[in-house]
Amino acid sequence: KTGFLVQPGNANQLESHLRHLIERSDERVRIGDAARQVFEDEFTFERMAERTFAVYETLLGTRP
Repeated sequence: KTGFLVQPGNANQLESHLRHLIERSDERVRIGDAARQVFEDEFTFERMAERTFAVYETLLGTRP
């Protein structure tokens, strides 16, 4: 939805995906739009603060 997975060290697979994106502007736009939506939904200040506090609470033993 937001990109491609490439096996570590697999230059041929990386090249194939990059070539695909170079040749398909519609695919670049679709992936970029999907990635932006994930960012806007998941990485708001409120969510990041909430997740950070949850880690602190877990480490301090104050979270169930």
